[in-house]
Amino acid sequence: MSDRSESEFGFANAGIGSIINRHLLKVPANQRPYAWKQSNVQDLLNDFKEAMLESDEPYFLGTVVLVDSDDRQLIADGQQRIATASIILAAARNWLRDLDEERDADSVEKEFLRRYVRKSKENEYVLHMNIEDNEFFKNFVVDHDWSKGIPKIEEFTYPSNARIFEAAQLCSDFLKKEIEHLGHESAVAVLNNWVSYIEEKSFVVAVSVPDEVGAFRMFETLNDRGLRASQADILKNYFFSKVNQGQLAEIQAYWNQIYGVLSDRFDDPDERMVEYLRHYWTLENGLTRQRDLATSIKKKVKNAAKSLAFLRGAKEAVADYAAIFNPEHPKWKSYGASTRADINTLTSIINIEQIVPLVFAVANRFGVKEARKAFRLFVVWSVRFILGQSGRAGRLDKQYAELAHAVGEGRMTTAKELRAYLEDKVPGDEAFSRSVATAKVSKSVLARYYLMEFERARSGGSGELEPSKDVSKVNLEHVLPQAFTKDLGMSKPEFDDLITRLGNQTIMLSEWNRELGNLPFKKKKATFKKSEITLTSGLAEFSKFDRAEIDIRQKEMADLAPQIWSLKFG
Repeated sequence: MSDRSESEFGFANAGIGSIINRHLLKVPANQRPYAWKQSNVQDLLNDFKEAMLESDEPYFLGTVVLVDSDDRQLIADGQQRIATASIILAAARNWLRDLDEERDADSVEKEFLRRYVRKSKENEYVLHMNIEDNEFFKNFVVDHDWSKGIPKIEEFTYPSNARIFEAAQLCSDFLKKEIEHLGHESAVAVLNNWVSYIEEKSFVVAVSVPDEVGAFRMFETLNDRGLRASQADILKNYFFSKVNQGQLAEIQAYWNQIYGVLSDRFDDPDERMVEYLRHYWTLENGLTRQRDLATSIKKKVKNAAKSLAFLRGAKEAVADYAAIFNPEHPKWKSYGASTRADINTLTSIINIEQIVPLVFAVANRFGVKEARKAFRLFVVWSVRFILGQSGRAGRLDKQYAELAHAVGEGRMTTAKELRAYLEDKVPGDEAFSRSVATAKVSKSVLARYYLMEFERARSGGSGELEPSKDVSKVNLEHVLPQAFTKDLGMSKPEFDDLITRLGNQTIMLSEWNRELGNLPFKKKKATFKKSEITLTSGLAEFSKFDRAEIDIRQKEMADLAPQIWSLKFG
């Protein structure tokens, strides 16, 4: 293993074939299997062909990340592209052999597929795939000559084996069509051009890092959603590397169970896996930035027992994590409708990422009675911070993480203790009311939520409010027209200052909202008057609508706000 520090990355701009040629490569044993579908392979073949037709224009394949190792470079990111390039090169070798060009075919094999290694004194495969795919890849890509016919396979051991099989057949058929109408010399030239293009012109930025933790931190620095799958693999491989063969099935089961729960709930399970493990780590270790997660784990999880214990705990807690993003989850059955509403408000409406570890900690560690209070407290905190700071919740990562850690360790067990911790930071009633009186709300989902809560406090709700979660039935209305016109009786700067004021917004039936459009206030009054929503029907009492009326409406809301989002509970 290299002794470079985590910050010392090596960069090279080279053809992907050149990268294959320079190194012995290995997909870490427990990384995901080959995943490219036929459409992905076809797209790559078409792109290569098109680029070659355009005077061998270079083609950029993205970034490949290699981790230093004693004998082989580990592929932290890029295995799909490297494996597919290898499959194309194997197909070119096969058709060169079919044309009796043995020297060219042998050259392709020795440079890209299998070569003699003096250290081991053996012919070694250049690319080692993961556990599921390695033997299949060797047998049916490197060793099999597809130009002699398609091998008969009745059943594949793994789905990824079938994808490799389909990719090999597709590449073989594609190159066959490229040369079958050509004479011998032209066909050989085309095949060799494909090999040269993959080696020299299909560029990647190859990044070499000293270890997998360095790779993880690099991915986080790049901040690319598409790289989260590789980050998840890096964590997986680190945990798995700590156990012996006899413990592999156990730790694999923990990982798969976590991933399964996240897959059922989230569209991006790889990205969410990294985020979930960070949040679970926070419960036990305090605030951990994502870029520091792998380093933190490496320092503390140093053996099989700790690796198994961490993933076992994460497996047992993952259902609670998924539940906080689903108000209808069976977990909340005994908590009541108000708690389900608070969960929905926290993770779907307010949606402040900073507080997720704390919500998760309470869901996982508190009993029902205290959790109900805590979830309501979190809604109150969130609203007071947002409306009290001009629409921003502020940087509360550290405080929320410290609380999550305290709950995780059992040092805090009640909502009162949580409330006391942030007592001097949360806006009090007077400050909160003053902020609401002048608050601007540009996010419609938040404005609708605030207005619905004000209406419930005034009237207890109405028939019109029942379907209010459905914007196709009840939607947000701006009282002042959203488009500025000179006949509004105010300047453009004043209009811009008022348009997103909470007092300039109301809720009403969507069909009425569509009918009103950009009409002036006087022509809207008749529609406002017939609404069952008192916030809306009350607008008809105004003879005109400008700053003074907005201030009046918003002052009424400000007086109600400390009661609706009250810090008091038993």
